[in-house]
Amino acid sequence: MTAKFGPKDLKIVRQRVVDSGHSRRDVNDNINRVRRIFKWAVENELIPVAAYQALAAVSGSTKRMNGSPGNEACAARRSRHSCRPGKVCVMRPCDVTCEDEVWLTGP
Repeated sequence: MTAKFGPKDLKIVRQRVVDSGHSRRDVNDNINRVRRIFKWAVENELIPVAAYQALAAVSGSTKRMNGSPGNEACAARRSRHSCRPGKVCVMRPCDVTCEDEVWLTGP
């Protein structure tokens, strides 16, 4: 079995994720996820190792390379009153007050 997905294809995927407005971190996380899929396929002898090695040669996204917004741009869009996912996970219904479209937590 030969791999039909190569470095040029991965670069196209990377650019589409950038064009959809994701941060560099999100872009790189998604590209690394694709690489891990190919690594799994190599580990299970579904594709030749050369397919994974070729994808490993593709660099991650950089601001200079393809204009994806950095984490600072995403932080600017985020409310200063946001909370971390861990806080949401331990939150109970009695900890939340709903006023119009705003949800408040805390004392």
